[in-house]
Amino acid sequence: MQLRNTSSQFGTVARTLHWLTALGVLVMAIIGFWATSNAETLLTSETFPSDDFVARTVFLFSLHKTLGILVLFTALVRIAWAMSQPRPAPLHPENRLETFIAGTVHWSLYGALVLVPLTGWVNHAATSGFAPIWGPIGQNLPLIPKSNALAELFSTLHWLTGRLLLAAIALHVIGALKHHLIDRDATLMRMLRGRADLRQMTAPARFETAPAIAALTIWISLLAAGTMISLQQTSKDSLASKPNGATQWQILHANLEFRLQHRGQPLSGQFTTLDATLLFDDPPAPGPAGAINATVTVSSLNFGPYTDVTLGPDILDADFYPDASFKALLEKTETGYLANGHLTIRDIPLHIQIPFDVAAQNDILEFTGSVELDRFDFGIGVSLGEDQLNPIISLRFEVTATQAP
Repeated sequence: MQLRNTSSQFGTVARTLHWLTALGVLVMAIIGFWATSNAETLLTSETFPSDDFVARTVFLFSLHKTLGILVLFTALVRIAWAMSQPRPAPLHPENRLETFIAGTVHWSLYGALVLVPLTGWVNHAATSGFAPIWGPIGQNLPLIPKSNALAELFSTLHWLTGRLLLAAIALHVIGALKHHLIDRDATLMRMLRGRADLRQMTAPARFETAPAIAALTIWISLLAAGTMISLQQTSKDSLASKPNGATQWQILHANLEFRLQHRGQPLSGQFTTLDATLLFDDPPAPGPAGAINATVTVSSLNFGPYTDVTLGPDILDADFYPDASFKALLEKTETGYLANGHLTIRDIPLHIQIPFDVAAQNDILEFTGSVELDRFDFGIGVSLGEDQLNPIISLRFEVTATQAP
């Protein structure tokens, strides 16, 4: 078994890394398209899909992201190994244009295998509370803040680099088939079996700068275009941030309180840090009234002597799940107001409806409401029996807001 490359053949290590990367990319792409299709259904459906459908979508995104990280590290190992080994020379070096195109595609593939999962990872790190990456890697990256604008930028770059990856793979496959079926040479077989009758090859391939520069130019152009597209879209979203005439409100004060029963004793606590984007207008008749996108910092919990244990891994696990979120559409009903959306705790989204009241005083609105939750729906304290901690937790909020400038 020949582990290392020679001037005429690829070694076992190079071939194993090649096909392992190809398999990982294929599976990751299929799962990514499936998860994205489910997400589009969630966003466009006129009725809320079942909780099972939501949970399955979260699972698919987590699987896609985790496979992406594995592909990234596999690709880095593959690139490092390729750079340390002699590369078998092309079988038809006299076809300079074909050799140049093949080299450009190879360098483009190397770039894509790093940039596609890396942009996805940065997008995940900049986003709060959806579909965690499994394993010990963690959900955050150094120097990457939680930012909707940054998440949108890297979401766009992830989409563009993913399409270029697919295009480069298609060209790579077409080239391999052309060599095998038309030229009838050993280009494909030496990657499949590692052996070929290449006695005429006496020196490894030389490093050619032109294909590498061409691939680098493609990547710089693509990243620049993606950045411009994202900035333009962010500008449009900012201009359109008041759908249907809804007025944006600035949060002045928010109090999020919960109550529970611990061994029959009533206890209460609160979260002190809440960030929200609130759109609201009071329609004259029942109908749409706005939207809310709120994020709660879990570590801002104030629960007296129970704070540390509640933030620990057995209950809220604030280190692994730093944020909880609530995204909902607001509507006016015959009897009051209703927030209809998804509450996400410990990265588990649950469709809920929260009735609330609105009181106006001068230029200030006060929103108050409450809802009861089953902690087991979010995997909270599953090791604690009902005799220790009652499953039902009452959540009450008071939010005051003034019209945003």
